[in-house]
Amino acid sequence: MMRDAIYYAVDGSLFNATDFPVADKIVVSSRLGEAEAIALLRLLPQQEAALAEFPGIVELGTFGEVFADPAKLEVYDRIYSRVSYDVEGPAGPVTVYPPARFGSFGPLPETIREISGTAFLRRFTALERIAVYQAEANDPVIRDFFELLRVTSAAGPIQLDDTDVAAGLDYLATVGILAAHRPAEIRA
Repeated sequence: MMRDAIYYAVDGSLFNATDFPVADKIVVSSRLGEAEAIALLRLLPQQEAALAEFPGIVELGTFGEVFADPAKLEVYDRIYSRVSYDVEGPAGPVTVYPPARFGSFGPLPETIREISGTAFLRRFTALERIAVYQAEANDPVIRDFFELLRVTSAAGPIQLDDTDVAAGLDYLATVGILAAHRPAEIRA
């Protein structure tokens, strides 16, 4: 599952986007003339493991973890100041109020729960599968549902949260092939 976390680097050039292919997304904050930097990274678990190859980069944590830990917040504030400051504007001094967070990617993408067709069928008991195969010959809804599963699994994995999968399993419970609690167990 993807997550967003803040990382600290003693050498801010480590986060150069062309030299740092580990992250899906990256936002970097560093002070002009300072070597150190912090970066907000959106990472998959395997990308987190790849960060071990970059000495000098340390995870501070999510924004919530950083703001809750005074030591981590001190590092964050040293590089990205959240303190307001005045600048000279065309009509006189203007106060700038930096946001508390130096970057944001928006919501994390939804996790798609999917398994192979074989793994999906193994979630049924042998008796449930046999009942389905027998009913398929006489029930066009069951035949359609299982044909859809066959085509889907031939093309790739079956998505457990797909509306057709949920409706098909619910139908199997409605006609008595599955017990009422089984659709939720099969999709879990």
